[in-house]
Amino acid sequence: MAHTYVGVDLGSHTIKVVEVAGGRGGVQLLNVGVVPTPPGTIINGQVNDPEAVAQALKQVLATNGIKTRAAVSVLSGQSVIVRIISVPRMAPGELKNVMRHEIERHIPFSIDEVVWDYRVIQRPDEDPKSPNMEVIFAAAQEDAVRSHVELLQAAGLEPHAIEVEPLAVSRLLLDLAGPEVGKGETVAILNIGAATTEIAIVRDRLLHFPRTIPIGGENLTKAIAEAMGIDVGMAERMKREHAQLRREFFAAPPPAEEAAPAAPAGRGLFVPTGGTLDEAEEPFAPPTPEAAAPAEEELPRFELEEALITTPAEPEVEALDFEFSLEDE
Repeated sequence: MAHTYVGVDLGSHTIKVVEVAGGRGGVQLLNVGVVPTPPGTIINGQVNDPEAVAQALKQVLATNGIKTRAAVSVLSGQSVIVRIISVPRMAPGELKNVMRHEIERHIPFSIDEVVWDYRVIQRPDEDPKSPNMEVIFAAAQEDAVRSHVELLQAAGLEPHAIEVEPLAVSRLLLDLAGPEVGKGETVAILNIGAATTEIAIVRDRLLHFPRTIPIGGENLTKAIAEAMGIDVGMAERMKREHAQLRREFFAAPPPAEEAAPAAPAGRGLFVPTGGTLDEAEEPFAPPTPEAAAPAEEELPRFELEEALITTPAEPEVEALDFEFSLEDE
């Protein structure tokens, strides 16, 4: 029997929802919706106005006819930390006590103020006789988790799980690419949002290095606006409608005699159909009032124990899930 869920991503620029049905045959996309995030209500993953965000979430659900209530969402930003550490090999019971102290060493807030979980990483090339083992942990401020859950409930949803972004995005992309993609390879996944960028280095289909940096699409928009002497609104529309990432930046450099002259600083990062932004200035029309449009960041996994019906299975080599309890340890 297929289970239907709503995936919710609360970004600082847009709120995204998808309705999916999952079964043995895979996942089927049923519906998708995007609505602008009310200005200033979400900054660096922190929700400053839960009521306004809940209303916007209600709106996008209603507008797109999404009636499923079971929801999976994401926490990101400064309130969430995901790290991979090496610890001496030990029994599971002993590891739990050790991890509490290890996590406390890596987080900027009190261990008593966070919900956390961890998993031992079992890599295909791991030496079972090695004295050490890798452990991935995620920790989130308890207040952030609770307020996120309450926001979803205020929008009429029933939260079943909260994901941590680097795991969810890398897992999704690798699953979509196929079981052979990433095996024996190291892959870098960049999830560029409006305010932050998630970097996930995946080795042999397992997360190896996750980080969040406070640079995103808004920084690019401001750079375009400053370089071209236009306002931010026009720069945003120009970026969306005319810009493409220059693919030659990712290819081997051409021979010296074929290399093109360097573009002026700040103006050659994006090209509309083969030109530079300079060439796009003349034909570009001023933005109309309804300009806009979404595209932005996205989805680790905090599983809310009190809302779950089933306990996640032990992690497989190609997937890591977390369960974060809001109850006292």
